[in-house]
Amino acid sequence: MMSLNQRIAAAWLERLDGRDLLAEDAFPEWYAWEAEVAKPEVWDRRPMSDDSVMTAIRSMRTANPRLSRSEALRTLRSSGFACEQSRFGRLFARAMEVTR
Repeated sequence: MMSLNQRIAAAWLERLDGRDLLAEDAFPEWYAWEAEVAKPEVWDRRPMSDDSVMTAIRSMRTANPRLSRSEALRTLRSSGFACEQSRFGRLFARAMEVTR
């Protein structure tokens, strides 16, 4: 997300072409530009039950015992499944307790 913010800031500064960042006439231009380039993110991920998430976690950890919680969540999401971060954290911890 930070690199996205940096790219947006750089693109906006380039559009200002040396004008003052806080110039009064820049604000309407900013709002018009922002509306033009904004692309809402749309996630098309399938929800999973707690048991399915824990099964997936165990499977990933079997393949890679050093797999971190954040890497496991990224893998799950990139596979097209949805799971909220804090819920995933709780389930990851529970899955690790069971496998010890």
